[in-house]
Amino acid sequence: MNSSPSDKPLILIGAGGHGRVLLDIIQLRCLNIIGIIDKELEKSEICGVKVLGNDDVIERYSPKDVQLINGIGSIADITLRKNIYEMYVKKGYTFAAITHPSTVIGSNVQLSNGSQVMAGAVIQCGSSIGENSIINSSSSIDHDCVIGSHCHIAPGVIMSGGVKVGDGTHISTGVVIIQGINIGRNVFIAAGSVVTKDIGEGISVIGSPAREFVLNKNV
Repeated sequence: MNSSPSDKPLILIGAGGHGRVLLDIIQLRCLNIIGIIDKELEKSEICGVKVLGNDDVIERYSPKDVQLINGIGSIADITLRKNIYEMYVKKGYTFAAITHPSTVIGSNVQLSNGSQVMAGAVIQCGSSIGENSIINSSSSIDHDCVIGSHCHIAPGVIMSGGVKVGDGTHISTGVVIIQGINIGRNVFIAAGSVVTKDIGEGISVIGSPAREFVLNKNV
């Protein structure tokens, strides 16, 4: 399991709601953070951590000397978070995997670069979490689940054993997924849905049992 940043100091990108939750984890774990990147902030510091400025500041630091934390959240659309991650990876930077101290992580769990496991989450044995994916507060991932890259597993999701989730998929708050389900890439599952059948790529579903609907991301 790779659940801890290296010894390199951290730079947090973004200070919205998700970014501030990550800052809380960083401080709870007493990790070394240089500062926060957020071009819209007028404050000079947050919780005692310096606001460095906009994205251009990152490149003043060599990729050999720092690690990044992706504080950009996502609701239905992962695009901005994914673009930030991929842009800096191409420039040679790495993103730290980070976990809240209250998480429960079983044996043989793989946390990929940039993955984030928030307070109260449980990930059982044999599961893997892809790059830049969020396992949010109090979600439960049972044994042998495979979560792709750039996914958001929102608070309170319950995922039974052996579920596979494709890249870029958003599973909203309180969703329940029975065992052995396969979920495609870029899927959206609405809050409170119960998933009892496989879901193909690019489909949005809602309800109990979950059924397809047309998602308007502009609403």
